[in-house]
Amino acid sequence: MKKFTQLTVAVCLVVAVIALGAWAQDPVKKQKEFRAQLPIYYARVVEPGQRKQIYKIQEQHFQQVQPLLKKIRDLETTRNAAIESVLRSEQLEKVKVFIAAAKLRRDTLKGLTPEQRKAADEAAKKAFDEVINKVKGKTKVPKSKE
Repeated sequence: MKKFTQLTVAVCLVVAVIALGAWAQDPVKKQKEFRAQLPIYYARVVEPGQRKQIYKIQEQHFQQVQPLLKKIRDLETTRNAAIESVLRSEQLEKVKVFIAAAKLRRDTLKGLTPEQRKAADEAAKKAFDEVINKVKGKTKVPKSKE
């Protein structure tokens, strides 16, 4: 019964995080429009004519790279679904709880001063560890017979 309660709490946490919109993950940032930007340190040495040439080259390559990035995202989605299919439902729920807790911790620390970040990081780490320990607590991972 205790294990069921812990799992229910973990699932509720995941649902709450999803509801708040903190669950969105995208390994590759989606860029819909071309945005010209010189590589690091180029702005210090290039002339205006060179700058225009570089932007033109970047724009040409942007058009070629975007379909490839979409294909990569699609492949990663397929790969991740295949990996998730290996897990039992209870394992997958726990993994999602771990991911949500880590993302929540990262989001909590964004935009803080170093002093605020240190204090918040300690509190967030403690809360994160509590969630992980509750979910992980009595779970035994079966040993592989390889």
